[in-house]
Amino acid sequence: MTDEIINKLKKYNDAKLLGEDSVVYEIIQLGKIIERDSIQNKFPVFCFYRDWIAHYKLDRKKNDGRKDYIIK
Repeated sequence: MTDEIINKLKKYNDAKLLGEDSVVYEIIQLGKIIERDSIQNKFPVFCFYRDWIAHYKLDRKKNDGRKDYIIK
């Protein structure tokens, strides 16, 4: 599965990002690799923002430190 995701991302490698949808797509795909390899603990800030991008409302109660990433 990782190879399939990487192949999808290769088309963006040299391409100029055209808009928000391209950025969101790349973040979601990279998050899939991180989840598959179970290395979320190495990328907590990335995973926080990926969740926020993918889900307009973060309503799951998680003790993942997300409060530390929100500017008060």
